[in-house]
Amino acid sequence: MPRISKEQKVSYSTRSSFKRFYNKVKKHEHKHEYYTIQAAKEIDKKVQKIKPQSNCIKLKMKFDKVVSKITKKYDKKNKDFDIRTKKAYNKKSGLDSYL
Repeated sequence: MPRISKEQKVSYSTRSSFKRFYNKVKKHEHKHEYYTIQAAKEIDKKVQKIKPQSNCIKLKMKFDKVVSKITKKYDKKNKDFDIRTKKAYNKKSGLDSYL
């Protein structure tokens, strides 16, 4: 996450504006973190339900299929969230290049 170092001389107004921006970015990134944790929990739950297979190759194929499906689902959630967030911020503040 970006920071303004304490050694940098910036106005109160600049520091205050940056802090508001920083908090929005932090909140945004926490949503991505939430999706990642949810994906890991879902993968764990589904992997535990995989039935025993006759060999390691079949087991790996089942495992890869489960992980791939869930990963794609959460990749889409993250991408959609970024698109929604970018649209919302652009309308409010013109921060297109920052999101």
